[in-house]
Amino acid sequence: MCYAHQEEPVPKTILRRSWTYKVPKLMIGSKPTVQHPWSVVHFGVHHRIFSIDPRALNHVLKHTNIYTKSDLLRDLVRRYMEEGLIVAEGERHKVQRKVSQKQFSMGGLKSMGQVVQDKSNQLRDILLNLCENPKVSNPYSPVNPTLSPGSRKVDVYSAASRCIFDLIGSIGVDHQFDSLGNWEGSGGKLFQKYERMQLLGPGAMGFRMLLSLTWPLIDKYGQARTLKG
Repeated sequence: MCYAHQEEPVPKTILRRSWTYKVPKLMIGSKPTVQHPWSVVHFGVHHRIFSIDPRALNHVLKHTNIYTKSDLLRDLVRRYMEEGLIVAEGERHKVQRKVSQKQFSMGGLKSMGQVVQDKSNQLRDILLNLCENPKVSNPYSPVNPTLSPGSRKVDVYSAASRCIFDLIGSIGVDHQFDSLGNWEGSGGKLFQKYERMQLLGPGAMGFRMLLSLTWPLIDKYGQARTLKG
């Protein structure tokens, strides 16, 4: 939002006062030239542009050293992704991007094809077996005696998550987790820990999370379990 007219000086009484000192009453009816500087001083509000133009987005993503993330967004993303590709900026982002581009090049994607096909076939066979054998039980489709005969309840999201987890292990780190088929093995137990890590613990969201982004000491002395890993 822009104002064409000349900005007037902001009264110091408004800039210095807090919400507990009748600030809302002072701000109501004030001119935009007074409201905006006050909000910037107290809340750090800044103008942003939201674009859906592919060319503009491509330009921004290619020049992360120019179009940097805000401190608030950077701290928020770093909680869950540490210093990965999404958080990294500048030269660090360029290095990580070069490494990932080789992995996801046309040749790299072709080499993944058979691995993805095999894992997809395994998921298909497991789901078919669950539908054909009502006594078979696993973590994402336990036997439920309350269901009517011939019916089956399957947590497809959990099954697909295990499938993707196994693919990440096979393609990313060259390790066979097999959490989809061998859920009682080491890979299955590792997936359970990974799944718990994705859950939002108390304080991970909401007003407390917003406060901790502004005052990091809140996390230092009272960090949520999920954020601790």
